[in-house]
Amino acid sequence: MIQELEDVILNCGLPEHRLRRGDIGTVVLVRPAGKGYEVEFATLDGETVAIVTLMVNQVRPSKPREIAHVRDLTAKPIALHLLQRSNEVLVCSRLCQQDF
Repeated sequence: MIQELEDVILNCGLPEHRLRRGDIGTVVLVRPAGKGYEVEFATLDGETVAIVTLMVNQVRPSKPREIAHVRDLTAKPIALHLLQRSNEVLVCSRLCQQDF
């Protein structure tokens, strides 16, 4: 079972919070009966990006031999850029949010 202050990996994209699948967060609260978590996602310099309530299936513990990856949070996400260009892309973007 995942404990408080443990790092977890996001299993799905949350574009409304500027989070992508694979982002690393820290559990700040385990919900009663282990039904979910409050997870903080932060930049490498400690700025909080989001604190999100997540269900158990939306995160997983990190595994040995995994490596972290860095991305620039100031860059405009491609999926959101495409949403602004055409209604046709809206369907594709909604289908792809899982990997956002």
